[in-house]
Amino acid sequence: MSSFFGFSKEKIFKMAVVFNEQQDLESKDDVIKAGLLLVQHIYGHMGTRASRLRFLSYNRMIANKTLNPARLPPTTSAATEYILRAYLQYHNWAMLNT
Repeated sequence: MSSFFGFSKEKIFKMAVVFNEQQDLESKDDVIKAGLLLVQHIYGHMGTRASRLRFLSYNRMIANKTLNPARLPPTTSAATEYILRAYLQYHNWAMLNT
């Protein structure tokens, strides 16, 4: 599984475990919703839509003259694909351990 640029897999996994305990993941939409909440938490802006979060991060980088596109949060579409890929990989690993 890949990770978001600048965030270790271990850090994200620890956050995901906490979110998984708080969420009831029964459908694809529940998985996406929980994953997008995790992305908000990773980038430190709870309650902010992914597109708005990306815009705010971009503006902050421009103001600081440190534009690094790799450090921008993912778009909603990219995050959704990443979340579903990671969830599928998690289930594949879980099946191997049973």
